[in-house]
Amino acid sequence: MRPDLIKQMQRYVAETCVGASAIRNQGGSGLIQAARDYFNSINLASVPRDAHQMNLWLDKHTRALLRRFPEEARFFGTARKALNLFLRSAAYNAQLQQAFRLKQVLPLLEVPVDSYTSAHLLAWGPGIAGRWKGLKQLSEMDHAAYQAFAQTLARRWRIHRVDLDVYFYREEVPST
Repeated sequence: MRPDLIKQMQRYVAETCVGASAIRNQGGSGLIQAARDYFNSINLASVPRDAHQMNLWLDKHTRALLRRFPEEARFFGTARKALNLFLRSAAYNAQLQQAFRLKQVLPLLEVPVDSYTSAHLLAWGPGIAGRWKGLKQLSEMDHAAYQAFAQTLARRWRIHRVDLDVYFYREEVPST
């Protein structure tokens, strides 16, 4: 194996994990490139294997990513969704998973929250959070409520919370 493969693989994942549709209409020219540059700089070996430490790590990196975003695009929901998309893609990538033991963090990863995820979560657990107002308006408190219910649902389905996104992707929202 070439010694630079892992670094190149992280760069590839950083470039492909957040497309224009993932964070469209979030404002600010350069938003996607700022996210990609930041993801390329993350030390994946530092991703914690403990739930409490993971929450602190996610908060720290969400704040750092927000500082890299254009001023008019500094929204918690946008940064957290992008960060979660990167971590999910890195953990799903066989090369990065092996190099950084990311299989161990799969149970700790959050489901990326957006309008589709929130619609599914609210259908399965009405009242878990306020009405969806948009990614820009997603508060840390509502995000935490979505994640808590997502964890409950994932346990019920016997999957990782991050994997819920795979089930929700382009699927019709169940009627309540």
